[in-house]
Amino acid sequence: MPYLPIEADNANNFLNTGLARRTITKISFSRLFPQCDAPIDISYNKFNGVKACVDGTELTIGEPAGVIANPQNSKYLFHHIGYDNTDASQFDFSYFNASKTKNMSYIFYYANLPAGFTMPDGFGLSALDLQYAFYSIKGRGDIILPAGFGGLATNMYNMFAFTGAGTQAPYLLDNIYFPEGFGAEVTDIGSMFEYVWMNGSVILPSGFANKAIYLRSSFALSKLNKLILPKGFGENIVDYWNMSEIFDNATINNLHISDGFVRNCDGLDCSDLFGEVIANNSFYLPDDFAANATNMRNMFSEAILPDGFSLPKNFAKDAVIPSYGMPLFQRAEFLGTVNISDGVLANQTNLYNIFSGATFDAGLTIPDNFAPNATSLQYMFGNARFLGPLTIGSGFGQNATDVSSLFSNAEFSSGVELPAGLGQAATNMDYMFSGVRLSGDIDWSGTDLTASAATKANMFNNTTWNGYFMLAQNQTSVDWLIDGTGADATNVKVKGS
Repeated sequence: MPYLPIEADNANNFLNTGLARRTITKISFSRLFPQCDAPIDISYNKFNGVKACVDGTELTIGEPAGVIANPQNSKYLFHHIGYDNTDASQFDFSYFNASKTKNMSYIFYYANLPAGFTMPDGFGLSALDLQYAFYSIKGRGDIILPAGFGGLATNMYNMFAFTGAGTQAPYLLDNIYFPEGFGAEVTDIGSMFEYVWMNGSVILPSGFANKAIYLRSSFALSKLNKLILPKGFGENIVDYWNMSEIFDNATINNLHISDGFVRNCDGLDCSDLFGEVIANNSFYLPDDFAANATNMRNMFSEAILPDGFSLPKNFAKDAVIPSYGMPLFQRAEFLGTVNISDGVLANQTNLYNIFSGATFDAGLTIPDNFAPNATSLQYMFGNARFLGPLTIGSGFGQNATDVSSLFSNAEFSSGVELPAGLGQAATNMDYMFSGVRLSGDIDWSGTDLTASAATKANMFNNTTWNGYFMLAQNQTSVDWLIDGTGADATNVKVKGS
């Protein structure tokens, strides 16, 4: 191969001389290229304007019936192509015949693809293995995958991972366009889009990953403007480890998850699923999402969730919440309105820590009859920040026996009215408002606490007042309410006579 440049650390080239993959010939660059009658399997070779003589005819990559004649294995074929150049526009892929190629793993690994890069018809039509196929590529503009691409592939592990990560324009792709049927047979999409940074969108077609059994970290650390997952995405997942941290630390401005997502998490551990996700504009979850999950701990921990975020119908209705609680939204920030649909946490008895440390930029409205079976509200809003009003509907907490630390160390920018009946069944009110920073009144006048036998240690310890605590009329004594706290009794008022 007289035209193949010799690398200093690679004095020999290894080639198959036939498709049977039985005979591997070690060829010295100082010798003539051997005659061959069958197409050459050129896997593991890097090409940069390579020419070769076949049957006495000089051919270049891209010419029909040339060196590449529909190889079965194209692994590593174009990896690093154009990587050390400003672009790869000198390469013509338009004649590349790969309709029967089964192994395309690593094919464009670390490649520098030109703007407007396209693949010919049939490319990837038969590919079964696409793992690392576009790993850490450089690109500009859009990538448009041809019809049929990836329709049979079962392995897409790390397929686009690290694309654009840490780079600046012009090496950020705008969009990736997927054909119908892409990923219909895939079983492994672990880390498929991990650490992918793009200017635009990833809109995956119907049927994508419906058969997947491994989703771990598939979009973790990604930065995307929009991600739309189709109906049934990952509906066959059955193991927690295989689905954990799917969106961990991702920044996705618009995230849409359709019906059937991981079988609604039924019977699964969904902890950390959306941990630290940033969704600035929209985030859609289907009804019945995670209705029967076995563990949702930190499911949205430290996430930034958009204005109009909705907890869908029957969310966590029958989820298994352990005795130590379920910090579902611990330290999350809600940028705007929070909508709580019917049936959310409907059958739960333990709401311990669910919104602890969360920030509600526009406040929070808890609907009537929210979680009517809850007996423990301990730390439910501990350390939360209400930058807008907290509005609590009727029926909340009427059956709760433990409301200790319910609002401990919370911050209120305005007053709040607690519903009638909250605390009437309580046996523990310790630290309920300790450390609260209050602007406005807390009106608890709808519940007569005269006969309350609940423990009330340090109920208002270190509370910062800028308003009044309003109690029901006809209280026989309020001494128990402020006993030992150091709070000035003038901060407590009886509403009415």
